[in-house]
Amino acid sequence: MFECRYKSDDFVIKEFVNRVLARKLISQGVFMLIIAVVFMVLSTRGNNSLLTGVYILAAFVSLFAVFYAPKKIMANFKKSDKAFFNGKAEQTIVRFDDKITVIEEPASVSFSYEQVEKIMVYNVICVLMVSKSNGIVLKKDGFGEKSFDEFLSFINERCVNKNKQDEDAKKGAEQRKKRHKKENIAEEAEEAEEKEASDTTLNEEGNEQTANEENREREA
Repeated sequence: MFECRYKSDDFVIKEFVNRVLARKLISQGVFMLIIAVVFMVLSTRGNNSLLTGVYILAAFVSLFAVFYAPKKIMANFKKSDKAFFNGKAEQTIVRFDDKITVIEEPASVSFSYEQVEKIMVYNVICVLMVSKSNGIVLKKDGFGEKSFDEFLSFINERCVNKNKQDEDAKKGAEQRKKRHKKENIAEEAEEAEEKEASDTTLNEEGNEQTANEENREREA
């Protein structure tokens, strides 16, 4: 049996917020920031002050999404965590036996291994995703005498749904590879046919030209 014990310090919360809760928001903010800067430069060159102002505003909104929003989410997360534990930094215990049990006194919740859709490993934490936006947070150095690598081998074997998704993804990649190979073979065959037809046409034109020359020589 594996057991992970940890306290949600700033390192744990920051990585969970940046890598899981606000990951999509940050990536969208970076994308929009790049677009806003590019169009801002173009509008400046075109001397369009109105558009330049709009793109500057868009750039500031993108900066907010990238830098301020994750900090706000982190602050709210810590605030709700404190309220739940009455201001005390309580320990989180995650037990792995016939099911996964997360204990945060006075509450506890259980999950089956089949519910784990993806395993996300980061610098400080590991997150067992049970949906697109919810996951079981584990601290990598919280397994006591057992190493995190041992736990990772164990959890990869137990998570049937996750393994099935990996197999489906692998099969999908192989099918795409085979389809791409067939398309390449078909293209090569088509090119070979076109080349053969072109060579045949050239040979016919050459034979016709030779015959014309021979006829002219006979007439002469």
